[in-house]
Amino acid sequence: FEQHALRAHAWIGTRTSVRERNFAARLESRIADAVFRINEEANLLIHAREQDLANVSELQGQHGLVTDFPEYKQDRKPPPVEMLQCLPPLEDFFARRGLPFIAKDNTEADDLIGTMTSVAVASGQDIEVSILSTDKDFCQLIGPQVRLAKYKARRKANPVKISDITDICDLKWFQSQYKGLHPGQHKDVLALVGDAADAIPGVKGIGPKRALQLLQEHGSVENIVLAGIGSKLAPFKLNEAVNQHAHSVLLGKQLVTIETGLDLGPLTEDWSQGLALQSSRLDF
Repeated sequence: FEQHALRAHAWIGTRTSVRERNFAARLESRIADAVFRINEEANLLIHAREQDLANVSELQGQHGLVTDFPEYKQDRKPPPVEMLQCLPPLEDFFARRGLPFIAKDNTEADDLIGTMTSVAVASGQDIEVSILSTDKDFCQLIGPQVRLAKYKARRKANPVKISDITDICDLKWFQSQYKGLHPGQHKDVLALVGDAADAIPGVKGIGPKRALQLLQEHGSVENIVLAGIGSKLAPFKLNEAVNQHAHSVLLGKQLVTIETGLDLGPLTEDWSQGLALQSSRLDF
């Protein structure tokens, strides 16, 4: 799971006490509520796990392609100052519960999770991977052994199981949402439709339904761009739209593609051998 996603999920779900008129008292009430929710949800994760559970975060750094696409994530609002100041980092919080903390300089948490997922699946040990996040980019990793558990916008009061705080997105769910596509094509969908959260522009005039049709017919963004160059797309006006946005669409696909082949050194070996995961801050 992503540390930032859990912390933001807990904070956004809280409410200040309407009984307190003093701002400081209201803030203190909200902090207490958020910490309680984090502890509650962390306990659910810990009690539900059968294998290893890892707390993945990201340190300072940027995506390597940002220099080619400076708009990437530019519209994403920073976390509330109160949340950053008042909710302590979760490394120690989870370490006391025996959960490893994993981060690497200049590497996004998505790519660390993607690589560990790939290593676990390739280990041949039938390891099942659950990714807890609100990021739809993780849909590209869904498979027979991999599922995405997305935090609910509204969770049940007093949750007692994981399904009370998350919606499960597995292979069956994906196939019902994106008929005729495989999860690896989800990044092509995002590149065509766009993603406001990451400032991925997409192609004007292409929505989810049209993107699905194009990918069912052509298979990938690259093939769609080639078809547009050859004026083979229908309706005809799509050719101009795709040609106009060809560069940003191809770059957008690279930006939303989660890395699955990072060199994690000894950590990779631990995963592939199914050993207990040790707390690691990867500084290389």
